[in-house]
Amino acid sequence: MKTSNSNIEFSKFLKISKKKEKTNSFNAIIYTRVSTKEQADTNKSLDVQKKACEDFAKNNGLNVVQYFGGTFESAKSDNRREFKDMLKFVRQKSNEIEFILVYSMDRFSRTGDEAMTIVYELRKNQIYVQSVTQVSDQETAEGELQQNINLIFAKYDNEQRRRKTIAGMKANMLEGKWCSKPPRGYSKKDGELVINMEGEFIKKAFMMKASGKYSNHQIIEFLNNLGFKIKKQSLSDLLKNVFYCGKINSALIGKIVDGNHSAIISEKVFLQANSISSNKGYKVEKEVGGLPLRGILFCDHCNTKITGYLNKKKGLYYYKCNKIGCKKNISAKIIHESLLVELNKLKLDSNQNLLFIDVLKETWSEMNKLSETNRRDLELIRKEETQKLDVLEERWAFGKITEEVYNKFSSQIKAKLKEIDNEIGKCEIKLSNLDKYIQFSLNILQNIDEMWEKGNLNTRKSLINTTYPDGIFYNKITATYRTPRLNEIFRLITTTSEGFLKKESGQSTENVDLSAKVAGTGLEP
Repeated sequence: MKTSNSNIEFSKFLKISKKKEKTNSFNAIIYTRVSTKEQADTNKSLDVQKKACEDFAKNNGLNVVQYFGGTFESAKSDNRREFKDMLKFVRQKSNEIEFILVYSMDRFSRTGDEAMTIVYELRKNQIYVQSVTQVSDQETAEGELQQNINLIFAKYDNEQRRRKTIAGMKANMLEGKWCSKPPRGYSKKDGELVINMEGEFIKKAFMMKASGKYSNHQIIEFLNNLGFKIKKQSLSDLLKNVFYCGKINSALIGKIVDGNHSAIISEKVFLQANSISSNKGYKVEKEVGGLPLRGILFCDHCNTKITGYLNKKKGLYYYKCNKIGCKKNISAKIIHESLLVELNKLKLDSNQNLLFIDVLKETWSEMNKLSETNRRDLELIRKEETQKLDVLEERWAFGKITEEVYNKFSSQIKAKLKEIDNEIGKCEIKLSNLDKYIQFSLNILQNIDEMWEKGNLNTRKSLINTTYPDGIFYNKITATYRTPRLNEIFRLITTTSEGFLKKESGQSTENVDLSAKVAGTGLEP
């Protein structure tokens, strides 16, 4: 076999490493950090870290070209200002820097797998993260493994601390001790919460709100003039914070407990302040038993919702259109009697019972299928919102967000969860109640006139809302009703009643698929 003594002629085919050539392979930077402001203020730990790194550099012939950190930054996340500045620097000067010196790997990061990814990317550019107290050979598989183990243990240690911190916070809060930044109006003095000058302004806000004489806008304007600056949403959140009446409300413990701190206002004032509408002059009208159609009845002339009143002198109730230019008064007695005539037309004939029982069974089946689908969808949404709340609680517990931000967004998530739970509750229809459902529905269909005459206010209002979903329009001039939409099942009753009459008279009738039309009719118990 013929061989060549020289491969010079093949040199142009030589593969060249794409790695940058280091201009000086003995340059390093030092990164130090502590976790809390208190540690940074004493500076002892930072000095120890810096000196250990400088000694390592000197003993190994490394030239320190820059220092980073030197302050407090939590290593639970790699989104740290000094940390990011340090990475940006070494990446820009990757051909000049070979080592990042840290006291230990937990000083570099506590994010575990995320930190391993950063270290790996740096290593590809021949930049090595070196712990001066956990020395390992970065160019061997064993050294790389040892470093990864140190990073994983740093994350494990951090998780253990987190769990212990949260457990401690829960225990303290259950005993009435506040474990976070004091809310506005309080200051910490010798480890105790005391009411400060702002607390007096907050007390004034509660008293003004509880009086019912001032709107939120007026309270804000008053406080701003006194130098207590607050925005609309902040005032709303403040007035809902039970902390000011001596309570502690935290998602960490899942309930409200009595706090050890001094209350700014009494429980009575707090509850009274939260029962007043934010709109000055707003008055909740009492339901009047003699006017069950109020809020359901509309004026056919101007399409305005009709209100009502009691003529004390005559002892009679009247419905009234208050729109200027209309102003029509109508006797409640006349309207109720006319409505009773209309409801009698909707009664279910005994000959139709079996037909409608079949319809109701089919409807019940469809309702359950739909409810189960909706329930599954709602459970998924609830899981997502619960996860959001868990993340928010963790961020608040470790001081990543303020209590004000936590309260704002947690209240929104809790409100949404409450709404989802209400909707899930509506989906909990049990097949075992089928007989009750049929009996309930037939009772309405067969006795609608009696339910109207003998029912209480809520029964009457519910009955009419179900029967006429879009309300009733009354024309005083012609003394007639107009109903834009009749409940589908009642419409089918009138349709099939006409069909029975035609059949008895020998006329042909068309088959009507009732089961396909009555789902969601509003007759659900």
